[in-house]
Amino acid sequence: EHHRNYRVVRRSLRQLTLEDPVVRKARAESRMRQIRRIRSSLGAAGPETSEVATILFQIERLCDAIADDEIGDLGVGEKAPRAAIAKLLDGLRR
Repeated sequence: EHHRNYRVVRRSLRQLTLEDPVVRKARAESRMRQIRRIRSSLGAAGPETSEVATILFQIERLCDAIADDEIGDLGVGEKAPRAAIAKLLDGLRR
């Protein structure tokens, strides 16, 4: 729901990230903090930084596709992408 409520802001942020090196750096730092928090909460057996980052990017893109109704444009429902998001989250928790 967050992605739906803030889709215009998120779209603008993605664009700014591509165009402005300061925004890009700040966003990368924010993502690294998020990744560190996730890894810390999962303990030593949790996935490596690169795997967490990859999973987060996949989840983010799928959420954006649902929020922007790109999924609907293809004539498919949200069930499969939502299941994929759940599976990705499970992958973080192992």
